[in-house]
Amino acid sequence: MSDVAKLNEQLKGAQNGQLKFEALLRLKNNPDFRKVILEGFCRDECARYIVMAGDNLLDPEDRKDAKNMAMAAGHLQRFLSIQEVEGAKFKDSIEQVENELVLARQEENL
Repeated sequence: MSDVAKLNEQLKGAQNGQLKFEALLRLKNNPDFRKVILEGFCRDECARYIVMAGDNLLDPEDRKDAKNMAMAAGHLQRFLSIQEVEGAKFKDSIEQVENELVLARQEENL
């Protein structure tokens, strides 16, 4: 595979990553997502699960399940943060690959 072909593949991957990043930003700013997932689940429901996890009147298995559900919010928020940080890198990556592609095409035409 030529350098140009490799760079085209790399550019395509970066552009797809940029589209995913933009979708993530739209999702995070969507009022329904914020209300149902971030507030409803990550805040309200998980607070209820934490209370249940510490309730000695529940059997150990139910407390364990409640603790695991409460932890799910943290995992989701961490996943979203990581995706956002990684996604922000795609803009620079696209620009860099496009510049390398111009140089590779010039060298190929020599």
